[in-house]
Amino acid sequence: MLIGRRTNHRGLNQMALDINAIDLVRRVAERCDAESHVLYAPAIIRDQNAREALLADVNIHKTITMFDRVNVALSGMALIFQDSI
Repeated sequence: MLIGRRTNHRGLNQMALDINAIDLVRRVAERCDAESHVLYAPAIIRDQNAREALLADVNIHKTITMFDRVNVALSGMALIFQDSI
């Protein structure tokens, strides 16, 4: 779901979001009489030490332990430009 206005950023036809994605998740959960939980962690981690450090974080660990009870998951990714890869 995208809510926003059209912009022409770097020549690409993209949507500029006028709302915060985390607020959107919170509002959707509220309307569904559910709870929202945000996981601030990268989807892919190549370094084992970094992975272990993230898993040791109490907030990340708490959220991960809820995975088996998830009914709906919304996933987001930051905007990636070709020159940043």
